[in-house]
Amino acid sequence: MEDHLLKILSLSKIFHSFVLCCISIHLTAQAPTWHPAGQGGGIDVKYMIKGTDTLIFQGEATGEMGDYLLTNGNPAWKTVTTVIINEKVKTIGNGAFIDCVFTSISLPNSLISIGERAFESCVNLRRITIPANVKNFGKEIFDNCNLDGIRIESSTPPTISDLVFDAGAQPFIKLIVPYGAAESYQKPIWNNFSEIVEVIPIKSAKINVGGGGSYDGTPKTPSVTVKYGSTLVPDTDYTFEYRNNINAGKAQVAINGLFFYTDTKNVTFDISQIEDTTMVWPVLTVEEGQILGKAIFKGGTKNGTYTFATPDFKPTLNDSDSKPFELRFTPDNHNYCEVKTHLTVTVVPPSGYKDRLQEEILIYPNPFFDEVHLKGSTGCTLKVLNVAGVSVHSQQITNTDEIIRLDKLPAGMYFFRFEKNGKAKTLKVGKR
Repeated sequence: MEDHLLKILSLSKIFHSFVLCCISIHLTAQAPTWHPAGQGGGIDVKYMIKGTDTLIFQGEATGEMGDYLLTNGNPAWKTVTTVIINEKVKTIGNGAFIDCVFTSISLPNSLISIGERAFESCVNLRRITIPANVKNFGKEIFDNCNLDGIRIESSTPPTISDLVFDAGAQPFIKLIVPYGAAESYQKPIWNNFSEIVEVIPIKSAKINVGGGGSYDGTPKTPSVTVKYGSTLVPDTDYTFEYRNNINAGKAQVAINGLFFYTDTKNVTFDISQIEDTTMVWPVLTVEEGQILGKAIFKGGTKNGTYTFATPDFKPTLNDSDSKPFELRFTPDNHNYCEVKTHLTVTVVPPSGYKDRLQEEILIYPNPFFDEVHLKGSTGCTLKVLNVAGVSVHSQQITNTDEIIRLDKLPAGMYFFRFEKNGKAKTLKVGKR
């Protein structure tokens, strides 16, 4: 018995250790994948590789990216196609990206200095944007590159030497400057570029967004076309993202300008409501004398608000199941349309109402000579029948104490039939 208990305790410990191990592995998998980019040499950044083709750098305390960082660093760095340098990085060292094959690089607003030959022989790089805070430019930054354009964010031209740009290549490169700054860049060195153009606000472009269709619970992604003279190229001239594009109503596309284009333009499109074809209308009941807006709704299958087009109308018993009323349903879920229909209502006697036909109807005298008194029959239709079942007199009873003159009837036995709201009561009355 003791051996059996020891085995159970041992298995329990093993299982407990296994669970802790699994938890540890799970937590490790969720941890950030930042790594030190190097030791010493003015290197104060960390990095991570996203997927297989994106290299991201993050600045540490001083934000220095040391000299020849990628040349001396991880060999995998030189094969990525996209480089993103986040905020806090302040300097890019000499030769940091020599011979790299990436096609795009994003520089942070925190950057103030770019070292000499930083992007030498990056032959796949066609465009680059230099943040406004960069004031220090090393020599031959873009030597032996194939750039088509350089965009600089500073409205005031930085002071640079004539050795910053490749003198042979510069006449074939466009310089893109902030809106309204082209004239200030018409000065030595800067005016050696093939052309100086100002960025174009994307708001000046003609933007067409397709229809959003009807709500169905899925994101709507209509086509986006942007034209400024010619049709612009997504991910080259602009990017766009959809916002609030699931529920019915106004959805939005945000178009962000790239390189030759700047700023953001928001364009709305409509996602229409849909009619709820599964709607089951309620049974409607209202008391006589009450306004229609106080009808009792029973049996409706959807959450929302029911309203009448004539809510102040007071139906009578004669309107029951005969007169149609317009009813509007406004759903709580705005993705569905308001629905209108014509329904009939059931009008019932007011609360506390007593069926007069179930109470005592007094007829006196009985037998009578020329006239008879009726009490408790207000609102009834009276039919007087002879013993052969033939109606010899009929009238509506309107008074609480009704007097009926029947002097022309011969003496004999008669049946007084009282009818009201589909109910009837018959009493036997004699005439002398």
